Amino acid sequence: MSAFRDGLEGPSCCEEPVPRGNYIRYTCAGKCDVGLRSAPNAAHCGAAPNICSDTSCRRRRIYLSFPVVPAATRRPRCQLRYIHRTDGRWGTGPKDTEVNTDLSRKRVLLMSNRLTGQHRQFVPLLASGCEIVEARDEIEAFTAVKSQLLDAAILHLPLNETADMDLPAVLRGAAQAAYLPVIILADDAAEQDQCAFLDSGADDVIFLDTRPAEALSRVRALIRVKDLQDRLAKSRAELEKSLERERQLLAALRRDNARLRSLATTDPLTRVQNLRSYEEILEHEFKVARRYKQPLSLLTLDVDHFKVVNDVHGHPSGDYVLKETAVILTQSVRDSDVVARTGGEEFTIILPKADCRQARQFAERIRREVCSRQFAVYGSNIHITVSVGTATYGEDAEITDFDMLAYCADQALLISKDTGRDRVVSFCDLNPKVRERLRRQYLAMPQAVEDKQCEASGRAAVTSSRL
Repeated sequence: MSAFRDGLEGPSCCEEPVPRGNYIRYTCAGKCDVGLRSAPNAAHCGAAPNICSDTSCRRRRIYLSFPVVPAATRRPRCQLRYIHRTDGRWGTGPKDTEVNTDLSRKRVLLMSNRLTGQHRQFVPLLASGCEIVEARDEIEAFTAVKSQLLDAAILHLPLNETADMDLPAVLRGAAQAAYLPVIILADDAAEQDQCAFLDSGADDVIFLDTRPAEALSRVRALIRVKDLQDRLAKSRAELEKSLERERQLLAALRRDNARLRSLATTDPLTRVQNLRSYEEILEHEFKVARRYKQPLSLLTLDVDHFKVVNDVHGHPSGDYVLKETAVILTQSVRDSDVVARTGGEEFTIILPKADCRQARQFAERIRREVCSRQFAVYGSNIHITVSVGTATYGEDAEITDFDMLAYCADQALLISKDTGRDRVVSFCDLNPKVRERLRRQYLAMPQAVEDKQCEASGRAAVTSSRL
């Protein structure tokens, strides 16, 4: 009784309250006593009920069955009622959704070169209103299966023709439905011949001496299988459509996510990385360089006298100059390098696995490229120069984190602008005293101290959570 729910609602004719516990309420249509019974010890209609559960029922109803009692001691026969597991509804018998066995709208193919013979097995098919589609040879049968929606096919062929031609498989492949039952009408009932028919692809074999009622039952059984196959094919088609819609929605979601990611990480004017993306990438590349003991260089460049360009030629001309400068930078870097716009007219380039000498050569090449370019805007040529500052982790001993790497590259840029502009200054080429002074300035910055404390507390929290 552990499978039954406690305290199920009974029909309206039951007046007793429903107690808690493993009980089940039942009633009958007769005049016998109606009440609440405990399943193991109940006495209803002269016998204790047997409780059974139809496990094949997808709605999992609970049924009450009673053993046969002698007529002398049996009370009026009861009409058993069932309880629905999900909502506690009552009914007057099992009413599961079954496959329709009505043959009035079914269409069956009958292929035989002796249609005028005594095919008495299929007289009940005609009597039940089933439509018989006649065919005298394989060509007519194939045409009928190809052009009409059939529910079954009955083939009257010799054994050697059926086995050699594989006609059942051919007809199934040409059928419009997902599954076509094929029945062989055989002349004799030899077991060897029956096995040969089944091996050739037939679903069943009916012999000429088979009783009409049995032949009709076999045809009806195969049509039920065919209806179930059609339901399965329909469910599969609906599932495929649903999966296709899900795939389309997932593809659209990926496109939207990519677009949002691009909007969140790309500068809208120059189409290079923005400041937020640059900081994340720099932190990641610095961790990689420190883990594998590789150099990491950072270039910071600024367009000289860019305010004059905006004041003389206008802001649209200044925006065009920034766009063209970004194009020069992206075309000059490697695939592994990252170009970002970190200010109004300031750009930063991350160079993984590049030492101080390589960073200096790359910065010099970019400076010459920008200096030699003439920007034609609204009929006027604009000439600009850039100042570049570089810093390298792995060669500059003062650099211990990615924030300090960015600070040293920015200080090298300021020195480049202070010493005449249009030049490249590397942090590693500065005087050791200047480098030491810049390092102390960085450590004395309140923001740097606060970041160090936050980073240390975060690491301590992660360590404690792991422990």
